[in-house]
Amino acid sequence: MAVLIDTNIFSLFSEVTVLLQKQCFPLIHCLNSVIWIELIQGSKSNTEIKTIEKHLANYLFIPVDERTSDEALSLIRTYSNNSGLLLADAFIAATCLVNNLELLTFNQRDFKFIAGLKLLSI
Repeated sequence: MAVLIDTNIFSLFSEVTVLLQKQCFPLIHCLNSVIWIELIQGSKSNTEIKTIEKHLANYLFIPVDERTSDEALSLIRTYSNNSGLLLADAFIAATCLVNNLELLTFNQRDFKFIAGLKLLSI
């Protein structure tokens, strides 16, 4: 089984490797381009970007493809007005649904209403 690691998990940057080894071993740890971009956007310097990208190279990268984009659009249509689903979260959830991944996130409230999405708690 594989798990997509949400951006907020990576915000623990220094502790994330130990956390994942303790809680999620032997799952395959994945991220998509939205999570990668959010991490770079939240960086404070070019040096930090290099450190982040070096760390992210250890994870299975899942690009956002046409199927994922179609699923994200469907999720936005279904959940944006009544549950407040945001664009980035729609792409994160769609990546999980399309690729049969569990989602590891501290913000389960942002995703708990999405039918079929498997949430992994810490």
